[in-house]
Amino acid sequence: MTMVRKQFPVVDVTRGAPRGRAVYGTAANAAPRSVRLFEVKIDRGGYDDGGAYWGHNSGMQMLYCATDGEGYRAFIRSKSRYVAAMDLCIPDELLKISARPWRKLLNARHIDAILLHVQKHPEKWAAARNATQEAARDAAQEAAWDAAGDAARDAAGDAAWDAVLDAAGDAARDAAWVAAWGACMALMAWDDAGELLDADMNLMKFLVEVQDPCAVLLMPARIAMQGDAR
Repeated sequence: MTMVRKQFPVVDVTRGAPRGRAVYGTAANAAPRSVRLFEVKIDRGGYDDGGAYWGHNSGMQMLYCATDGEGYRAFIRSKSRYVAAMDLCIPDELLKISARPWRKLLNARHIDAILLHVQKHPEKWAAARNATQEAARDAAQEAAWDAAGDAARDAAGDAAWDAVLDAAGDAARDAAWVAAWGACMALMAWDDAGELLDADMNLMKFLVEVQDPCAVLLMPARIAMQGDAR
């Protein structure tokens, strides 16, 4: 029989369930690889497994807890574990389990930059995807996704693939996240993809015109991030 590990101790409910749990300390005082960052299990009534009340998760905002089990504990609602780590300012080296399984990929810094930028400027990414759709025919875009999909999964491994997809949000949600996920796929699939993020724009336009799959997927990133520091 598999034992399910409880996330939290049972609270005293003699005066009613407390709302939330205490937070304390800072991540800056935690030792390397000591911080657990996990999604809090919330039941249908809005309670964690120890009886503290949090209310219901709404939309894509899930509740996450970060703790080293001693002097640090924090809670935050976020749309993914990777984003929760960013929002809590927890460096990856403090986490017991990395929030960036793609960190060893050659294009890791570009993936980080894209995920951070689309968080801050989703409107630029939505506009960039719409602009790219006008330049690249639907067939070319579908072919680019197909070409990158299998190659990205083979190159990155399941953990990195799943984590980047999770960090990029629901790819069916809106144009911004579709564009960001496509760019991340290209960066996972092809080691030289990062070079196109700094390539001459005329070259990028030519490559899109001849339906180069990497360029098709990265063009929204070039348009959205043009003029912004990466």
